[in-house]
Amino acid sequence: QKYINSQNFYSGEIDKQNFEYLQEFKIEISQEKFQEIYLNRESFNILDEKKEIEYFKKQNYPELYNKSICFHIREEKYNKANPNLKKNNFVIFYKKEDFKDALEEIINEKYIIYDLSKLDEEPKLDTKYYIDLKKGNFDQEEYKYLISKKSEFFISTGGGISELPRLFKKPILRIDHEYNIFNNFSFSTLKDNIIFCNVYDTELKRFLSIKEQFNNLDKMFPNFKHLNYDRFKLVKNSKDEIKNLISNRLFDE
Repeated sequence: QKYINSQNFYSGEIDKQNFEYLQEFKIEISQEKFQEIYLNRESFNILDEKKEIEYFKKQNYPELYNKSICFHIREEKYNKANPNLKKNNFVIFYKKEDFKDALEEIINEKYIIYDLSKLDEEPKLDTKYYIDLKKGNFDQEEYKYLISKKSEFFISTGGGISELPRLFKKPILRIDHEYNIFNNFSFSTLKDNIIFCNVYDTELKRFLSIKEQFNNLDKMFPNFKHLNYDRFKLVKNSKDEIKNLISNRLFDE
């Protein structure tokens, strides 16, 4: 609990906090150069990668494929099981069914999908291409690192494990589920993309356009960090919106 209440570390993300951290050490660097260094960073290596692959092969884990993607949805169960973490419960908790059309689009292009989510849902997809790690009890962390490094990109709503692609410099297609202005603009690569959740203004009694949202950030975030949930309600993206995000990534190469 003491650790949770006194987090004073800095992440590897490119943001104002990390930039100021470097300045404390009198490191003279412009924000533009800082961003350039981050985007041109090297991917992490996995020690004894061949040995790791051979180990999981012997454990009958699914084969590793280069033409693959990783998929992760943040689950509500985690928040409830860990109240001391004080997670934000006002987020949108998606279901796998919300992504079914998009995942089928990926399967049609012969990609393998590794599902890193911990939801107990079965989206009824072709198991030749869709691998549910939780259902198959393929839960060793080292294996998740291997498939993350092999994958072409990530699809995610957020959550801890969805930060894995940053280690291996993989693009992230993010479906915003909490309107976190810091995370939403912290990219892994220049090929990242995001769709914001829909925002309903209870005073105006209508949804806001993206331009209206950005023009009213002072009202949406009166204490700077958290959304004004009393006035503004988050509404999930439609299946078509999610599918379009994926289609644009698949067919813009």
